[in-house]
Amino acid sequence: MPRKSRIDAPGALHQIVAGGEVLASGRYRKAAEARSLVCFWAMRELGISQSDLAEKFGISQPAVSMAVSRGERLAKYLTSQ
Repeated sequence: MPRKSRIDAPGALHQIVAGGEVLASGRYRKAAEARSLVCFWAMRELGISQSDLAEKFGISQPAVSMAVSRGERLAKYLTSQ
């Protein structure tokens, strides 16, 4: 059952990625970490599909899946400190 939220998921995602760093192409560490955290948060908390995230970021759906996994590990690491 999808989580009900007052957050406008597409609007929230747009505001987060509007900063530009998250949308930067390439494998720059900060951009990749930010993209991974956003993918994890958007998918798990906002219920945005991986295919929608792939379209927004201009990457493949499998790349989003890997980013979600990285984002989850990074979020656990950051909250444990």
